[in-house]
Amino acid sequence: MKPQLALHFVGSDGLWAPVDRYDSIAAELADGHYSRQSPGDDQYLRPGRYVAFVHRGDRGRALWSVVHNVWLGVWRWTNTHFANKSGTLSSLLVQTATQATYRRWIERYGKLPAEPLRTEVDVEATAARRSRRSEPGHCYRIAGWREVDRYPSKRGTTLVVLEAPR
Repeated sequence: MKPQLALHFVGSDGLWAPVDRYDSIAAELADGHYSRQSPGDDQYLRPGRYVAFVHRGDRGRALWSVVHNVWLGVWRWTNTHFANKSGTLSSLLVQTATQATYRRWIERYGKLPAEPLRTEVDVEATAARRSRRSEPGHCYRIAGWREVDRYPSKRGTTLVVLEAPR
């Protein structure tokens, strides 16, 4: 049996515990995410400044991670993973994780990046996990994020870009 780790939960919501880029629970959740580039790798995050959280719900866990780095010559601040296997409402997790990200980022790095916090949702990869009536990124939209762009991915699918409220 694995030893239980003492987790420090962020914010008054008590939903998210910060983890590092080598956290085994976070890596396991990332392995199941459609955007995961190298399943099984100990490090589940892209290079750059980051914050990452794990939520332990009644019936499972969730992962949230954000990275600030240069991608194709442009600085980006991106929510790279959101995986919810916890039974907790996804829109609540997105809303509280967004707030926890801002707080933790300022704690760690002194100020927020100039770039807006964004995420990309693959329309086709997420189709099976949402109702036909729900738009891609529905839980983000309910949490206050707004759509700012759509474009084709390298795989030929459509990516929806959503931006967090500041």
